[in-house]
Amino acid sequence: MASSMRIISKDEAFRLYPMKDAVEATEAAFVAYSRGGCETPLRTCLQVGDHGSTLFMPASTGESVGVKIVSVRGGNRARGLPTVPALYCDVDASTGAVSGLLDGVALTYLRTGAASGVAAKHLARANAKTVLIIGCGMQGRAALEAIKAARPGIEKAIFVDNTKEARDAIASWASQRLGLATVDGGSGFEAGLPQQPRQTSSSPRLLPASPSSMARQCLRGPWFPV
Repeated sequence: MASSMRIISKDEAFRLYPMKDAVEATEAAFVAYSRGGCETPLRTCLQVGDHGSTLFMPASTGESVGVKIVSVRGGNRARGLPTVPALYCDVDASTGAVSGLLDGVALTYLRTGAASGVAAKHLARANAKTVLIIGCGMQGRAALEAIKAARPGIEKAIFVDNTKEARDAIASWASQRLGLATVDGGSGFEAGLPQQPRQTSSSPRLLPASPSSMARQCLRGPWFPV
């Protein structure tokens, strides 16, 4: 019997698989993993010269098997390409034939964001109304979308990032897409964060000492009264 292989693009993946479904599926996957219901070998990482790294992440439940291929290419931003391009290859468990290819950028957005949604569902206070997002790139958006899907009662988001452009962009997106009130939390330094010099390609700049210290200081800041 001839097999057919389906190819799902990024736009199609987002259309077919809303974040709410991703949160539910990720929660079920965490449960299956904790019960020994799936096999997830350590990922293999290859350093590709000076270009960056490429990682291979296989997994199987016995009924399904697949591998996610993820690359990290810092130079892609200048090319107008994703910094972390990716692809998921699904394999028919019974025949071993490749049954589908899924855009991995969409998968990374949905799966990584969904983990934050699962955490918020079980760990956030029942009456929580405000969420703090530290780092306003693509994964900041994914986490916020998933948290809102898991906890519809969230009404306001505070954004902390080194650049105002990133904070403004995610605030506009959150207001229009998720209907949230937004607060510009600045770079984090305004909350009295410890700083350390970090050398960039052109000149040194000051960055928060660590994400954990940033989170602790921001939670003590003026946005979260005791």
